[in-house]
Amino acid sequence: MMKGVLIGALAGVAVAACLAPAFAGESAVQTGATFYFDYFASLSDADSSEAERGFRVRRSYLTVKKSWDDLMFRFTTDVDTKYGTDNLNVFVKYAYLQWKGLIPGATVLIGQHSPGTNAWTEKRWGLRSVSMAMSDERKWTHSAVLGVGAKGECGESGLSYAVSINNGNGYKSPLARDGQGFAGRIAWAGNSGLIVSGMASSNNPGDADDANLYFEGSGGFTQGTASCLVQYGRFEDGPSGVVATGISAFARVGAGDLGQLFARIDIVDEDTDTASDGETVLTGGFDIELSPGFHLQPNVRVVNHEDGNEDSETEARLTFFAGI
Repeated sequence: MMKGVLIGALAGVAVAACLAPAFAGESAVQTGATFYFDYFASLSDADSSEAERGFRVRRSYLTVKKSWDDLMFRFTTDVDTKYGTDNLNVFVKYAYLQWKGLIPGATVLIGQHSPGTNAWTEKRWGLRSVSMAMSDERKWTHSAVLGVGAKGECGESGLSYAVSINNGNGYKSPLARDGQGFAGRIAWAGNSGLIVSGMASSNNPGDADDANLYFEGSGGFTQGTASCLVQYGRFEDGPSGVVATGISAFARVGAGDLGQLFARIDIVDEDTDTASDGETVLTGGFDIELSPGFHLQPNVRVVNHEDGNEDSETEARLTFFAGI
């Protein structure tokens, strides 16, 4: 599988190199990469067959972009470890044409794009390398979908929006018969640093009578190096009718030479009709920028289960993050 990863990465670079002369003109082809991996160690006493310590790659993105006039094409690969062989697997995450000016004041996305469900929250959180947004980690929404979308701002009012009509399944799942999905977000950012947002998504990959529904409301504040956000999410599984809810709150603040101090708490109830099935996830640590684009992020993650029969899980991690 590692061989496949290397072949995929080399193929992407080769394609970029071949396309560069063909599209040379107003702008050259841009390439970039983002990766993060951990050294982790379990501090729990729980008996498990899983690895208790070691290095692990969690994400590696290779991106190629080409812009000309009002158009931009983006192609991004994603390396993940949670699907297929449980080893490193390569997926196409983004492959879309971005068109500005087709709709006045808006940017149209055509292809496999972000529906804006998780990206808005992760931009405020700023630490996806440490933990994904609650809705993404719980798979209540999709981070990339195939379809058409639009995003933009409403003049100087501080309002922004994102909408998407798509197949109703994520980029790691095959297209199913009659799949359909929708996502919409509206947000407002004031001059004082106040931010609020609401979003909703409906996803039916085509194998159920009822769609999976997710609703979210967020509010927070950002000013200089300090920011905080509280969000509430409600997810209803279409086929089963099971309702899950969650509250996620996080804060970041400057800590001098140590960079930024961050803390987060997620309180999730996976089934509101069932008692003692919830869990609380605590995450905290530092984000230290060693050099431009390269960060060291020591952090600790603790999972407490509402069911007293399950022991808490504590993991210490040293996360390496780089953006090239």
